[in-house]
Amino acid sequence: MRRFRIMLFLTGSVGAFGLVPGLRRGSLATTVNKEGMAIVEEERSRAPDAAVEVTRGRLTRRRLHGFVAARRSHEPTLVVHSHDVDHAALFPNRRHLSPRARRPEDLRAEPPYAEELAAEPVDHWPIVLCTGLLEHVPNPAATVRALARTLAPGGEVILSASAVFPFHGAPHNYFHFAPGGLRSIVEDASLQVVELIGSTGPFETLGVLSRRIGSHCGVAPPTRLMLEGLGRLLPMLDFLAARGRPIAGASDDAAAGVMPASLFVRAVKAGRKRTC
Repeated sequence: MRRFRIMLFLTGSVGAFGLVPGLRRGSLATTVNKEGMAIVEEERSRAPDAAVEVTRGRLTRRRLHGFVAARRSHEPTLVVHSHDVDHAALFPNRRHLSPRARRPEDLRAEPPYAEELAAEPVDHWPIVLCTGLLEHVPNPAATVRALARTLAPGGEVILSASAVFPFHGAPHNYFHFAPGGLRSIVEDASLQVVELIGSTGPFETLGVLSRRIGSHCGVAPPTRLMLEGLGRLLPMLDFLAARGRPIAGASDDAAAGVMPASLFVRAVKAGRKRTC
C-alpha cells in the first residue's frame, strides 16, 4: 500500500506540474516526422497566434500536423474533412468538403461525402487530403476509391486513420486500422503507397491511452492525476522499444511500429503529373 501511495504521488506530481520536459517530442515517430515538425516550429515562430492552435495539446494531432506540413503546397488541393489539421495555412489553394465549410468556394456537406465526391471531376486534383475520416465511415474502402477517382495522375493523397486509439464518435466510430489493412484499402483503389508511418511509439500510445482514461472515463480526481502522470512518464520508455526485434512478416510497414495511436499514409496515382 505504501508503494502504491509513493507511485501515486510521483505520477501525480508529473501530471500536475509537468516535471518531465520535452516528452511530447520523444520516440521514433518524431524522428521519422522531424521535417514536418520543423515546419510546425517555423510556423509557430512566425505566427504564434495564428491557426496553428491545432498543433498544441494532443500528441497525435501535433504529429499529424507535422506529417502534413512537410507536404504543404500551393497546388490545387481537395481537402475532405481533415478537422485535425491546419490545412488553411498549408494548402491555400484548396476546396474543402466539410460540415464546417465556410468559404464560398468550399462545400458544406456531411460524411461520408459520397455524393459530393462523386460530383467532383475525374483525374483533377493534384493533391487530396483526408484525415480523421476513415474510421468514421461505414465503408472506408469506398471512400478511398472515391478520393482516388478525383486525384490527378501523378497526384498525391494524404490520409490518416485511427489505429490503437480509444473509440470516439464523430458521430460514429466504425473501424480502427492495422497497417496491412489500411495499405490494402489504399492499394485496392489503384494507388501506390509511398509512405506509411505510425504517429507514436508503443509507450507513447500507452501514454495517450492512460490520459484518455483519465479524461473520458469518469474516474476520481486522484486517479485522474495519477493517469495524467503516467501519460507523461510512459513515453520515456520508447527508447527500449526502438531496440526490439522486428515483427516477422511486417517489413513493408516497419515504420508504422507495433502499436501506433494513428497511421499516416502518403500514396500516389499512376501516371505522369501534369505541369502548368
